[in-house]
Parts: sequence; C-alpha cells; structure tokens
Amino acid sequence: MQGFKGSSKSSRRILRRRSWVVMNWLAIVTLWGMYSLALSVFLDGENYSDVFFLAAAIAAVTALVRRICSCRVVLRAGEIAVENPVFTFRVPSGIVQSVETSPSGGVTIQTPCESVEVFAFGGSLVDYIFGTREKAASAMRERLRSGRKRGSGEQMSTTTRHVRHCWSADILLILAAACASAGAVVKLG
Repeated sequence: MQGFKGSSKSSRRILRRRSWVVMNWLAIVTLWGMYSLALSVFLDGENYSDVFFLAAAIAAVTALVRRICSCRVVLRAGEIAVENPVFTFRVPSGIVQSVETSPSGGVTIQTPCESVEVFAFGGSLVDYIFGTREKAASAMRERLRSGRKRGSGEQMSTTTRHVRHCWSADILLILAAACASAGAVVKLG
C-alpha cells in the first residue's frame, strides 16, 4: 500500500501515514542542520548564551514535531487505541458504532457517547492521491467485523482518555528546559 503503513505484531496492528515518518525525519534533520550552521556564527561572535537559547528553541520545536508525526492508531484485540498529539483514546471495539471519513479529510470513530477524531489521518493533500484515510478506516472496520465474529470479551464499556506518553518528545522537552537554564546561567554569569 503506497503512502500507508500498517504493521502487524501478533494481535495488534499499527496504522500511520508513511509520509509523516518522512516529514518527521526531514524536519528533524533540517532543524538541527540549521542549528549547526547558526552555532558557528554564535561561537565566532562569542554569543554563548544564544547557543543554548537556540538549542532550547530547536529542541522544543523538535518535540512538537515528534508529538505530531508519531500519531497513530493501534488496533488491538478488543479495542482501538487512537494516539493523538496530547491524548490517547482507548475505545473498546464493542461500543464502536461506526468508523467514518469526512470529505474534508479525517477519520472519526463514533460511539454512543462521543466521537473520537483520529489526528493521524486528518486532512492531507497527499491523501487525495493515495487514499490513506479511507484505507485506515477500512482497516479499522475490518478489525471491528472480525473481532465481533470471534466474540472478543471486552472489559471496558466506555472510552478512556489519558495523557499520551511520547518519550522522544518528552526527553526533548527536558533538553529544551536544560538548555534554556544553561543559557540563562551563561547570560547572567
């Protein structure tokens, strides 16, 4: 499937846009490449605090890029986990009423109480060429159909939401705070 990455590991399947993986690494290489160019300018001018402040800014932007580009949908036995930039939604398969796509782009999982928007397959120009949004929705529908046939025994009856852990972005935020602190110390000292 061009433009769509769906990997399987036993009873789980991960759905994400392949283009986001490429954008992620392209953005990271570009940001840190620009930093290395600016580094030589700052060091020549002996602006040591600016070296740390720029590193903090680049690390914070890289953390944002990591959070956005690592969004995905994980199909597990008995549930669909939607990993958006800030929150993860765990939706039990038994309460999913429908998986819909919108003409403007996007995938929505509809339950009796709420609808969960899937950020990983939001509107994209590339989607019109490769149809990744519809392929992802079809994969979710198929998993739901096969799970209901097998009669998987869900224990959750409602959608749960919790803050998403993204260790690569979290480490970068800690690095950004450390660099900003170091820049302040150098500037004051």
